[in-house]
Amino acid sequence: MASETNLETGALSQNDFADVSKFSNWNFGDKWAMYQEGNGFMRPYLAKTWAAVKYYDKTGEEVTSYAQAKALWGVDDVIVRLHNSASFASQYDTLFAVGSGVTQDGWATEFKGNKAYSFNTAYTGTETLSLYPHYAVDAPTSATGTGYTEQYDSASHNISVSIEHDLGADAIYSYQWYKQRTVNLITRYVPIAGATSSTFGVKTQADSGTYKVTYKIKCNGHDEYGVYESEVKNISVAITDGNDPASIPNGKTATAGQTLNSVSLPDDWAWADPTTEVNELGIYWYAATYDGNVYYVDVTVNRANGGAWTGAGSGTQDDPYIITNKAEMELFRDIANGQNGATKNRNACAKLTADIDLEGDYNHQWMPIGYGNSNSERYCGIFDGNGHTISGLYFYDMDSYNAGLFGYIDQNGSDVGTIKDLTVEGSITACYGAGIVGQIYSIDCIVKNCVNKATVTGKSGNLGDPTAAGITRENSGTIINCINEGALYGTRVGGIACFNYTDDSSKGIIDCVNNGTVTGIDANHHNYLGGIVAAGNDGYITGCVNNGIISTSYAPTSYVFFVGGISGQNMGTITYCVNNGDISVGMGNFNAYVGGIVGMQNSQSAVGTVSRVIADCVNNGDVTFRGASASFDRKYRVGGIVGNVTYDYSCTINNCYNAGQVVAYSTAYENGHQIAGGIIGYVDAEVQSTNLTVENCYNIGGLTGSDTGEIIGSGSATITNCRYLAAETNAETGALAQADFAIVNSFTDWSFGDVWSMYQEENEFTRPYLVIEYVMYYDKAGEATTYTQAKELLGVGVLDVALYNSVSFGDDYNALYNVATGVTHAGWATEFGGEKVYDFGYEHTATETLLLYPAYTIEAPEVETQGYSAMYDGGLHEISVIVTHELGSSAAYTYQWYKLNGDEYEEIAGATSATYSVMYVADSGTYKAAYSIAIGGYEYEYETEAVIVAITKADPVVPTDLTATYGQTLADIALPEGWVWADNTQSVGNVGMKAFSATYTPEDTVNCNIVTTDVVITVNKADPTYETPANLKATVGDTLAAVTLPDSWTWVDDSQELNKIGPCSYA
Repeated sequence: MASETNLETGALSQNDFADVSKFSNWNFGDKWAMYQEGNGFMRPYLAKTWAAVKYYDKTGEEVTSYAQAKALWGVDDVIVRLHNSASFASQYDTLFAVGSGVTQDGWATEFKGNKAYSFNTAYTGTETLSLYPHYAVDAPTSATGTGYTEQYDSASHNISVSIEHDLGADAIYSYQWYKQRTVNLITRYVPIAGATSSTFGVKTQADSGTYKVTYKIKCNGHDEYGVYESEVKNISVAITDGNDPASIPNGKTATAGQTLNSVSLPDDWAWADPTTEVNELGIYWYAATYDGNVYYVDVTVNRANGGAWTGAGSGTQDDPYIITNKAEMELFRDIANGQNGATKNRNACAKLTADIDLEGDYNHQWMPIGYGNSNSERYCGIFDGNGHTISGLYFYDMDSYNAGLFGYIDQNGSDVGTIKDLTVEGSITACYGAGIVGQIYSIDCIVKNCVNKATVTGKSGNLGDPTAAGITRENSGTIINCINEGALYGTRVGGIACFNYTDDSSKGIIDCVNNGTVTGIDANHHNYLGGIVAAGNDGYITGCVNNGIISTSYAPTSYVFFVGGISGQNMGTITYCVNNGDISVGMGNFNAYVGGIVGMQNSQSAVGTVSRVIADCVNNGDVTFRGASASFDRKYRVGGIVGNVTYDYSCTINNCYNAGQVVAYSTAYENGHQIAGGIIGYVDAEVQSTNLTVENCYNIGGLTGSDTGEIIGSGSATITNCRYLAAETNAETGALAQADFAIVNSFTDWSFGDVWSMYQEENEFTRPYLVIEYVMYYDKAGEATTYTQAKELLGVGVLDVALYNSVSFGDDYNALYNVATGVTHAGWATEFGGEKVYDFGYEHTATETLLLYPAYTIEAPEVETQGYSAMYDGGLHEISVIVTHELGSSAAYTYQWYKLNGDEYEEIAGATSATYSVMYVADSGTYKAAYSIAIGGYEYEYETEAVIVAITKADPVVPTDLTATYGQTLADIALPEGWVWADNTQSVGNVGMKAFSATYTPEDTVNCNIVTTDVVITVNKADPTYETPANLKATVGDTLAAVTLPDSWTWVDDSQELNKIGPCSYA
């Protein structure tokens, strides 16, 4: 390398080291590849493998010397950025130029194929990529419209458009003329039937007005170059003092399908061709004659049947219109707008049940739903895309406000404009354009789960700076979970929105992604370009990602760039956002403020002096501005997070990091005001350091500029606990060597766990990453520990984690989780004292933050139960559970008894001790006892096996020792209470033991049995009824045998002698 190039000696200047042509006979492609590493300059590197990107010239032949390698010796991580025209240096014209009027605008993947890649796109694929030049027809060198302003002279005069193009005779042109008309407060250009040449004839005073002509330019024989489309507007016609009729009979109406013959005209008027069919809905000019002159009369073509809905549904929220095809989509639009003869219902709700192709083109353009910007015209219904796609959307009008599938959505009482679950494809060109909806007008309006794949181009008309956005030009409500895939072009361009005004922290732009390119295309306006929003006016942006490349295609001389990966200019709050897209701005000749997250942080608030915050954000994209000015006064301010901070109001940038290259470079004035900072490029002098805080941020990206700073390129702020990558660690300056980036203690007062987590991506070194979701562990007392696991990292995605086990806590485990002997830490609960939900080591794949508390099991105690089985005896008896555990009295024990009823156990109220008393037969059944053992705030429940209670009814005591006398009946024999003889008239019979039936009926028949049994009676002899014989006489000396007794009497001893005189008694 030398200061000047001398090919004879082999000397090359630094710039010429990037020119492949300077290396004769070097084998570029399989041996060498041009590459620029970090802060170095572009030069040849040795290729490790065959090139992954091959280039082919305009003839389809391979250009091997310009191939790009995917792996280089000595370079660990190769960034392959697709070549632009400058990459081929002096060889470009030979290889790719095809002639004047056509310019290469990118790369196709097949010869003469469609454009697949833009210049400078970062190629991340692993397969070989073959690229062919893609061309586009240039804009004309001039396009001029000529009107007509004269007094009526009865002759026809042409108004015209004159176009000059570098294609010359190879240019093929087509035209369409329009005349301006205001209908329903909307001023539009109405197409003139048959007016399709470069001229249009005007004659009478009625032809006065404002015209435009649209034109298309193709290259003869080269359809692959595409079509250039544009228009010339404001062509004025003013014909005065003519002999026109008193008035032109404008405002005629017709029904689609009729001919002009069905549309009446006043006397002396006639249609030039009354057989013309009027099939297209809308307003059109048709030729009519009066007094020999031709005039153009506008006719509004309406729908048949008054535009009434003909499909399913009634248009309410509960019963929306069901849209199944293009015709129904257009009819719904007409109802919502009250156009084409339909009765307006701006609150109408609709739901798609199929993909719809609108088949739009320049002559069949879409009128946005809710197009007019007045209270009565903005759409206030619910449109449910139901996961379907509307394709073929086409709109082209550079004088249109807020063009998109929808124009404006608003709120009308309880009806709130909502668009959801919808994908849009097509092309929109307007001064103010967006893919889904031009403007979200009310704070309660929502656009959610929508995807834009339409190309949106902002082109200057008479309204102001051309703007383009993927979802909406202006947001005052909520945009959530939306994606832009479409290419966007303009001077105010945002991947999701151009302007974001919502200052409610629960609203704004939430969890949105931009994958489309954002390109500034106009050198005559200030440029606000952002991956998510062009300018964040007091709005909230959170959880958003930009993957799209942001670039400019021109070099303004007096206008400013405000370019950011998330927001070009910001006066709001941005949190948890990531920029992955490379930002490449230049070659501008004026001021530029470019940042990985925000280009210009304007801390002045439009709603008052409030603190503005950029927090928890990441920039991974390269941020590059290459100026072309030789003036020292030009300001090129580039930062990894913020390009420039202005206005002395409170602003905090915290928990952010930059991993992209930051380049501020001027090709014309290398020592100019080219400032690059790892976090902030430049802080204006008016900003006091006490009002700007940068804390807990780090930078690992390379810096290029005349003035660089690892945290701030130039200016002052309060910098706290910030770090940057360096060759050696220096704690005083915040410098950290790569190895020290992996040590948590290198980051004093950083919150690791819920905010930061160490992580190593493939081919990266271990360093802090921002945490979105995490696993937090709580101890046995329900207090948070310092142990966490990152579940989702910002810019990385969801991580699968194995939940901690006891080993994970090392020496801290006993203090955190041991409770007592007999208690085991068994897993994790999701609430303090809760039941186990997760096992140790569980592979947790869900995305939400997870709070885990220890779940314990108590070792099984010794349990003894005692039931009861006996006959009812009228006394209380206990059943019991005896729980014996190692915890002993240190634990609290509780009990609850249950009794089985059918198939279920029912709780016994008040039965909360270790015993339960039973008495009655009804107490019989199956019982169980639930018992718990609690210690340290944790309670664990168990249950006993079945406890049986069997109490049978009591039988009475059968009466005994009953006696009777011969001759009695049972009625004469008394029984104990409750007993009765079966037949109390029955005789007891002869002397002896006899059994008789008796029944016992207790007072308590529930618990005692009714018994019929034999009762034994002992029957004794009865004393007879007699008269003792008297007046018996005997002689002394006789025996009793000589004395005669009456019948049935006998002497006991009839041998006894009678020895006494007088009355004597003998047995």
